[in-house]
Amino acid sequence: MLVHRVEDGTSFIVPADAGEISLKSGSIVSNKPEVSLLGAGFHLRVARIDRAADTATIEVSRTQPQLPQQWPPSGPFQTPWVKWADLIGGRTAADNPAGLVNA
Repeated sequence: MLVHRVEDGTSFIVPADAGEISLKSGSIVSNKPEVSLLGAGFHLRVARIDRAADTATIEVSRTQPQLPQQWPPSGPFQTPWVKWADLIGGRTAADNPAGLVNA
């Protein structure tokens, strides 16, 4: 079984969490827990494959939000989109308060 995602009209094969490209019964595809802000994560598990019928049964679920259970006693507090930018290595307006393009 193959899983792929389409981005800008290009198809990309998505490997299982264990690294295999061709999924088998028990294979899992999910996104990293730290990317699952506000419950945006997913978990896909191949329950079984019926080769004779050429079908697969999969279980899909959303992951729980990965919000901190303990808030810091004082700032800086981050909104989810700022935390998201930190996780993916992006820059925020706070990094470039003047709005300079090549800052």
